[in-house]
Amino acid sequence: MGSIIERPRKDGTIRFQAMVKIPGGKAFVRTCDTRDAAQIYIDSIEDDRQIFKEIARKKHEKDLALAATLTEGERRTRFMSQSLSAVLKEFAESNEASDRVKRNLPTILRKVGDVTVGEVRKAWVRKYVSKVLESKSQYGTLYAPSTVLGHMHAMASAIKWSAENWDVTIGKLPFSSTYLPANWDVKRERRLEKYEQIAILNNLRLIDAPSKQHWRYIFR
Repeated sequence: MGSIIERPRKDGTIRFQAMVKIPGGKAFVRTCDTRDAAQIYIDSIEDDRQIFKEIARKKHEKDLALAATLTEGERRTRFMSQSLSAVLKEFAESNEASDRVKRNLPTILRKVGDVTVGEVRKAWVRKYVSKVLESKSQYGTLYAPSTVLGHMHAMASAIKWSAENWDVTIGKLPFSSTYLPANWDVKRERRLEKYEQIAILNNLRLIDAPSKQHWRYIFR
């Protein structure tokens, strides 16, 4: 679904920011002079999205038909030689992928490289976990162990989904929380401190737009 956000300008006029978030992909954003133009942009992206999903669906059906004509050994060879990133993308287009998987997918795709399903072993998983934990997110903070655990869950789900499609039996996958730092799951207090609440309200008061009061009410 696309969304339109009003963006007031210093001269008193308002522009309209259109945004379409693609599960497992990037967000498409464009700022337009009118709300109608913003909606037209959203509609064009969503139309293209439907075309892409239809292409992905047909490819999935073609793969299933091909799997039915191959021997067990041939199916396993094809399954293991798939790029993990391709498997993740196809999984994101299926009805099996959870919202959490789709949210994590853009980051995972930037980190996995060109590894194949057959190359996903303990050593690779351990290296992947270390690499992500040592890198920073778009917000400038290190990735939390719980986020990396979500990455492993997404990859495991995608590989199992693909194995079912290729009618291939797989053993236990090498994803484990033991690769995370000790005591990584210590619970954190996430409530705002009083001074943080005051700071947020003070910043909301500075908004120079008709939506100023709405944001304050929503926050309270």
